[in-house]
Amino acid sequence: SLIPSPSRIMDHFQDDEPSFTEQFDIRQCDAPPSRAMCGRCRRPATVCICCCLPDEPFKIGSRVVILQHPNEESRSLATVPLLTQCVETSRCHVIRGKRFDVGRNKVLDLALSSADSILLFPGDKGDQ
Repeated sequence: SLIPSPSRIMDHFQDDEPSFTEQFDIRQCDAPPSRAMCGRCRRPATVCICCCLPDEPFKIGSRVVILQHPNEESRSLATVPLLTQCVETSRCHVIRGKRFDVGRNKVLDLALSSADSILLFPGDKGDQ
């Protein structure tokens, strides 16, 4: 007969045959270790730049207001955390969002209404 008997099929799958993982030498791999990160500058330890940051934040007379897109916050090389390490906390304000409408943030409203405010932003190419 063309159809093998069930016992013959079972004979084909003997326990002494190598398993799939043994047959192809597939090994369980541990996940690669995550990179050590610096807790201060939040960069990989191998490229830590804390030696370039001041020991104490600068005391400045001006107020720095940073408008940050939410996607920028999670970037590993974001520069906002570095600025917040360099300027005293009471003078550096980070406002995260996609829209910065008047009336939604008191710090931003104050900065926008002040004649002494200076607005800095990157050019169209982001390199200016």
